[in-house]
Amino acid sequence: MVNILSKKSEFINGLIENAGWKKSQAEIHFDTYAPNFEIIDEVDFIINETNRLKDIYKKINIIPLFYNVYDNLLYKINI
Repeated sequence: MVNILSKKSEFINGLIENAGWKKSQAEIHFDTYAPNFEIIDEVDFIINETNRLKDIYKKINIIPLFYNVYDNLLYKINI
């Protein structure tokens, strides 16, 4: 989740409206878990995740791909 911390109010409102959570519940959940899933730079994240998966699954070809929601294109990241 890229830049999730800047979307705190939208995220919390989504939990309230779509999941039926109480506001205090949603705020605690967000404050507890959002920092763990924050992605600062999506390309760096993809590269790091690709390398992590290559270490785990040595016989599988891992290809780093990035889908850009702004232009609806899929990009292959060369590493």
